[in-house]
Amino acid sequence: MARIEDALARNAEALEFLNKVYTQQKAAQAAQDNAEPAPDAVFAVDVSEDVQGGQVDGPATAAVTIVKAFDFACPYCRSAAPTMDALVKDYAGKVRVVYTNMVIHPPARPAHLASCAAAKQGKYKQFKTAFWDKGYGAYAASNDLSKLGEDNILAIAKDVGLDLAPPARR
Repeated sequence: MARIEDALARNAEALEFLNKVYTQQKAAQAAQDNAEPAPDAVFAVDVSEDVQGGQVDGPATAAVTIVKAFDFACPYCRSAAPTMDALVKDYAGKVRVVYTNMVIHPPARPAHLASCAAAKQGKYKQFKTAFWDKGYGAYAASNDLSKLGEDNILAIAKDVGLDLAPPARR
């Protein structure tokens, strides 16, 4: 027993140092584990207003929901549109895309407002597709801001078959 106590006394400083380092490393690992989401983590984003508004492509029963925040005057948003359409089509019933308006470029405001009206009339996807071609596409080709303007948006809405009459006042 004396030999064990003697060995413990000689190594006490080293053991204390090792315990200190171990505690620090364990705390650092715990902090890192808390900072990184688990591989199977699920994140919640409230899309109820966008879904209720009809700004969705794909079924509510889909296992995967992609939330796409976009602007109707964004070239990257336009280039991603066919990919979103293809995902919904290729994974029929398994994927849906919920579109949430994020107006960054003020000239696109009329298009966003018209898309809300289209969604309420059940024609969101038709309007969005027509706008990318006849609104943003025309603007990108000509650099003419009027293609994003109200007159062109109304023409696109009419082509899609939207009811352009103002809602009755209550």
